[in-house]
Amino acid sequence: MTTPQFGSDGRDRTTYVPFELLRAQDAPNYFLQYNDWDWLFTTYQADLLEGAINGYYVNGPGIEGLVKAALLENGIDPDSSEIFYNSEGDCCHIEFGSRLDTAVRTAEVAAAMIKDREKLLAAIVVARDQGFEDS
Repeated sequence: MTTPQFGSDGRDRTTYVPFELLRAQDAPNYFLQYNDWDWLFTTYQADLLEGAINGYYVNGPGIEGLVKAALLENGIDPDSSEIFYNSEGDCCHIEFGSRLDTAVRTAEVAAAMIKDREKLLAAIVVARDQGFEDS
């Protein structure tokens, strides 16, 4: 398990790029966030058509679906009581309460998936199959 490097603002912007892991300042709560659309659209420019990769729309809830699929593919229950999904619009936002270990494992899996084209494409298939796709 990697060790997050939280800055004074409670954000780790580097360990799980392009995701950010956040620690709440007033409580032991952790959040995983994705909103680096420039990175995604630059990295997968050749695969994108009208905001979608293989017809899978990559907005906040779409990325959330891919994270759920990646968790499932890695033997982690995406519907665990330790994980709360709160994505909308152009932000993927996942909450973990006080479970840093769950937040870190999710961040590791999510970052590995989104940075590897083959894993991303496989996650799209799983997300569709499992009903995680934003429609």
